[in-house]
Amino acid sequence: MNDPILQYYLPHQLSPKRLDRYLASGWFRTVNMLFRAKVTCFDNDICAPINIRIKLSEHEHSKRLRKLLNKNEKLFRHEIRKATITREKEELFHQHQRRFRSFLSNSLEEFLVLTPRFETYEVAVYDDDRLVAISYFDQGENSLMSLLGLFDPGYSSYSLGIYTMLLEIEYSKATDRQWYYPGYVHERPSIYDYKLRLGKAEIYDWNTKRWLR
Repeated sequence: MNDPILQYYLPHQLSPKRLDRYLASGWFRTVNMLFRAKVTCFDNDICAPINIRIKLSEHEHSKRLRKLLNKNEKLFRHEIRKATITREKEELFHQHQRRFRSFLSNSLEEFLVLTPRFETYEVAVYDDDRLVAISYFDQGENSLMSLLGLFDPGYSSYSLGIYTMLLEIEYSKATDRQWYYPGYVHERPSIYDYKLRLGKAEIYDWNTKRWLR
């Protein structure tokens, strides 16, 4: 029997170890639940999403990304902490929303439901006291799932979207996690291709239900 094209699961409780198992089986988070899909709709077209993950024990930043990481660490300060939603972060969401037509949620609070089911943290990047970027991620026992990255368009030249993901990877390694899940890309070029800049990734194969290099 073939798997359904689209599946949703709303857990009552979800331990970090169980989240690891779901992520390893091709699931991802949306709002307050998990889902996995063989097809999605993007820009009024049907696309096949490809889940990707990075094995942290074998991962090294490219020379270009190390340079970006080092440069931005000198220019900005960052904090990693339990996730919250504020008016300042909502404003970043609305600025980001105007850049991508695929956003269906009307607010950050609607897009990212903070629930005890998930252990959600954030990476906040500041220029002095001004919040210029924020990213959110869920923590499993041996994995980290990147959820959303937002940045001030006035700072586009600093690649803050990639920068926060690099900080998530650094945090994943520092906390001895094995896998980093950036989400998915499409089978053809799309706005999600920036995730492929992070390094060599494994892809989830629906036919074998295995991750392939």
